[in-house]
Order: sequence, then C-alpha cells, then structure tokens
Amino acid sequence: MWRRCCGPKPAPSRPTPACAQRLADNDPLAEYAQRQLMHLHYLRGDRAAAINVFERFEQRLKDELGTRPSAETIELLATIERGAATARSGCCRTARGCASTTRRMAGSRSVRRR
Repeated sequence: MWRRCCGPKPAPSRPTPACAQRLADNDPLAEYAQRQLMHLHYLRGDRAAAINVFERFEQRLKDELGTRPSAETIELLATIERGAATARSGCCRTARGCASTTRRMAGSRSVRRR
C-alpha cells in the first residue's frame, strides 16, 4: 500500500508525513492512515499537526458517517496530548519500530460506510 501511494521507489524504511498524507488523501476514511499520519507528525515533534489530523478526521467521520474515531485512535490522541511515547499506543522512537507500526497499521481496516 505504501509503495502505491509513495511512488515507484521502494517505500522508505521510515515513512514520511508526505507519504502518509498521500495515503490518507487516497482514502480519507481509512482510520489506519489517519493514525499513521498522526503518529509520524508526533515523532517529528509536531504535536499540533498530529492533533489537527485527528480533529479533521473526527469531523469528517461525524459529518459523513455520524460516528466517532475508534478507541485506538482516541488512545493515540491522548498519548500525543500527554507528549508521551509508549509501545502500547503504537508510538515508537526508532525507524525499526516505526516500520513495524506501519505494517501493523496497514493491515487495519478503514471505516466502512453504512
């Protein structure tokens, strides 16, 4: 999935926010893509951008589906707001951990329309 969104070159071992943004733009209701984008902004030290991604996604879900983000996404937001990085929330400090988080999140399902 990353390769399709990031171009013909192999996906980077540590995805970039620009690549994650393309993935999120490709399927704006794909919650795993929104979490990945939040996560990457947070790892780069841009908590405001990470929170903004959540707020836009939350509003889109409310407007289009009348629902809220999953508990996993809300937990990631809480971690970002606290400024903490924990393995339990999916946040990591190394490229290796980030790559495994990306693979795990890529296996998640997007929110489905009712």
